[in-house]
Amino acid sequence: MGLDLIYLCGESRLKIRLTQADWKTLFNLREIAPEAVNDLIEVPEPGVIIKVKLERLRKAVEQIEMQLEEHSNALAWVYEFGNEKGFISSWMMSGIRIPGDEDHFYGIQVGINECELLKIAVGSDGKGKTIEREDIRHLQELETANMGTIKIRKRRAASRLLPELKSIKAYLVSVDGEYVEKTLSV
Repeated sequence: MGLDLIYLCGESRLKIRLTQADWKTLFNLREIAPEAVNDLIEVPEPGVIIKVKLERLRKAVEQIEMQLEEHSNALAWVYEFGNEKGFISSWMMSGIRIPGDEDHFYGIQVGINECELLKIAVGSDGKGKTIEREDIRHLQELETANMGTIKIRKRRAASRLLPELKSIKAYLVSVDGEYVEKTLSV
């Protein structure tokens, strides 16, 4: 299940579905080009219609395309962990012991733009509670006391953003009017 981004201008309608990685990429680009990203996608909640000036939306698409060319690091990555037998993405593994820390367990949580080492304390009730999170996207390996060396890698997330931006651009060239309405649909 995902969100459809819908643009309406007169009788003309464009509906696109972005991947989770595409949404994360756009949120990353908000730091660089907040107005352009907001003009392109910002809707408070599904079903709410927001009007944007057509010319402003055209400029937003151009600016986002330019930012993606200049800042390819804004594209989403999928982080994975594993060993020579295979790698896992979009998951968490716990029960890890780190050398020199006998008091805590650890977990690795990976996904889109995410690779964190979780420090877990076990309470008197026997339940684990995360007490610390550390971003370990910079690591390639993690030495453990009980699972050997865990390898960490990243790969580009599957994305439809660039082709979808081209579709939006073509749509915006094909319509006339002062405003375009945008909304989200589940």
